[in-house]
Amino acid sequence: MKLSIRWNKVSIVAVAMTGILAAVFIAPLLIGRIAGYRSAQLHPHPASDAEQLEIMRRILKEEFFASWQLPPLPRPPPLPPEPYEHKSIVLIGSSLGMCEKPSAANHPEFGCISVSDRDRDIRFVQDEPGIPPTLLQELFAASRIASTIPDPHVADILYRPRAVMDGLTGSDAWNQFYARFPHSKFAIEFSRAVLSDDGTHALIHVQIRFIAEQGVLYYLERTGNTWRVEKASGPTYR
Repeated sequence: MKLSIRWNKVSIVAVAMTGILAAVFIAPLLIGRIAGYRSAQLHPHPASDAEQLEIMRRILKEEFFASWQLPPLPRPPPLPPEPYEHKSIVLIGSSLGMCEKPSAANHPEFGCISVSDRDRDIRFVQDEPGIPPTLLQELFAASRIASTIPDPHVADILYRPRAVMDGLTGSDAWNQFYARFPHSKFAIEFSRAVLSDDGTHALIHVQIRFIAEQGVLYYLERTGNTWRVEKASGPTYR
């Protein structure tokens, strides 16, 4: 009887040790395979420079220059010396990357899609039928590395390098910006757009600086060679 009990204990210990070894060595392999499988499912189709240009021009035309009506926001200080509606927009010449951590209050992190904006983008896509969630994941994946944004050569657009934003932080960032660009309304940053598998739709994140500090996600549809804005997460500037 004692020998049988001892063998039972040995068996239990052996089974337990086998389970522990399996958890230590096999589980990470399974997790790695699952993670690899998930990332293997993302195949972003970043827009070419020509496609990026057409998408940016369409958004600029439809959302910012369709009319000279002011957005439902207060004019930023100081009040511009000439009519606000005649002022230009500063376009930053490199694409948005991904912010790695939440921004501090009154200290926006330029050049990247903020954590809070990513959360808003996710909620918008979840609540908005017709936008494939995978396309948003691909937008985030494609935005891991910033790239040069081509100059759209649009009237009233000042195309400038990202270095012009250096030092613009804190609660006085608006005044600092308008001191550098007294004839501009605000600055704008674009992500690199990503296209659907069939190339008929595109998703792009646009960041408006020094007036709203909130990003807008645009979902566009292409018919032939023409893009049009189908959905936007607001605020928009129509």
